[in-house]
Amino acid sequence: MLHFSAATKLSGTMLHRFCIVVMENSTPIAVSSAQTHRRINPDGWTLNVGYSQAVEVRGDQKVLYCAGTTALDKNGQLPTALDIRSQMTATLDNLEHVLDAAGYGLTDLVKVTIYSTAAEQVLQNMDILVTRFQEHDALPTATLIGATLLAYPELLIEIEATAVR
Repeated sequence: MLHFSAATKLSGTMLHRFCIVVMENSTPIAVSSAQTHRRINPDGWTLNVGYSQAVEVRGDQKVLYCAGTTALDKNGQLPTALDIRSQMTATLDNLEHVLDAAGYGLTDLVKVTIYSTAAEQVLQNMDILVTRFQEHDALPTATLIGATLLAYPELLIEIEATAVR
């Protein structure tokens, strides 16, 4: 809940999470449209461990924040193939699944953060990521971060993503 101070000359209470007041010479001249959010959980298993697979924020633009996505299957189980190429492919498949469930695609990605316990192997196999992104005309910003451990010791890669429409 947001209360406006008397100095703004606005009255009332806003029941929205976000509000931007544009000021000119200490006078409010515009208030942004209200923003809402929507949780996306196409597989549902993440609810049992306390997080959403993605959250979309709607306002002037729609922004989708995707949680770290791994090669876990739709039931949250470890993949049968544990090599880096298989995990990279499965992780991208899972990311596309979450994006699709929210009405987005790879082309809407603006940022990906890749966490890996095998960063050198990821770099040696970037053709998987590059090819998939090129197929969808996606060119998000990207960061690769070496990690010591992901959710399970067998997991080698996790991708966190942000998409905008």
